[in-house]
Amino acid sequence: MPCIVNRETSVVPVVFLGLATLFLILSCVSAPLLDGVRLFRVYANISGTRRYVDFGIWGYCIVPIRGLRGFDPNVTEGCSSAKLGYTIGEVVTKALRTSGELQDALLGAHTSALVLFPIATIYTAFTLLVSTVIWLSLRLPKGGPSIGTINLNSIVAIAGLGTLITTATFAIALSVMVTVKSKVSEIRHSQGNLELKWDSVIWLSAFAAGAHFYNLIFVNAMRKQQKKDPNWPNDEEASAEPERKSKNERKEEQKPKEKKGKGKKGKKAHKEDWEGWNEERRESVSDRSSESSREDVCQEDTRNSRESVASGQKVSQ
Repeated sequence: MPCIVNRETSVVPVVFLGLATLFLILSCVSAPLLDGVRLFRVYANISGTRRYVDFGIWGYCIVPIRGLRGFDPNVTEGCSSAKLGYTIGEVVTKALRTSGELQDALLGAHTSALVLFPIATIYTAFTLLVSTVIWLSLRLPKGGPSIGTINLNSIVAIAGLGTLITTATFAIALSVMVTVKSKVSEIRHSQGNLELKWDSVIWLSAFAAGAHFYNLIFVNAMRKQQKKDPNWPNDEEASAEPERKSKNERKEEQKPKEKKGKGKKGKKAHKEDWEGWNEERRESVSDRSSESSREDVCQEDTRNSRESVASGQKVSQ
């Protein structure tokens, strides 16, 4: 894939992996650590008021109802303690005023698999470091450490493992949400007051998996490019060098160079070259001016002929 592998596009995987690292860090501090970042939200309409329960990686938060202090004294509002492998407790069913069937929606073993989020975060940060080294190697001037000193087979293996881990992380998060959603749908058919809405952690983990997948495509294309051309990317810089010459440089090349010589002979030869070069420029300018003057004469003759024809038509009338 030569279209995506060059010095300019090598920064794209670095940017994507940097964003993926940031997004996974945000996912790791989701509810109950940071209630603004959620895996999904379950809510119910109770006496015309909505009660929200936000679920994250390590637990859940029962959102207090603003302006209705003491709305339900039997409900303990706030966040659960953060732990690995949480379940939906009785306090959640009381807050949502739903049946105990919701408590069976999640198993501790299922939510324990969410431990992949911190693992994926650490591995994504490591992959970002490797991708940054590749980008800097491609940007180094010729003669310095190059991409050829890096084992691209190992880089492809690292990228493949990162894609596998982040894809599994996204799949686990999606499966937890879908499991609870199916149970909520069953309860809604009987009670009609329970809803579920997936939230930011799903999208953040999906972006991280996509970033790793793009990085895998990039490094694999880079390996193929290097197998095809062992001198890549040095030959890329060499082939682009003639295109970088400006018009002024080309004009300077066309100017006569000073001939080496001692005394008056060398100066005289150099002076003759300059005079010849200036004479050629004057001739080209005079040719262009003569051509433009001929065009002006032709246009003037055409204008005069048109005026004479028009005047003849007026006389005949």
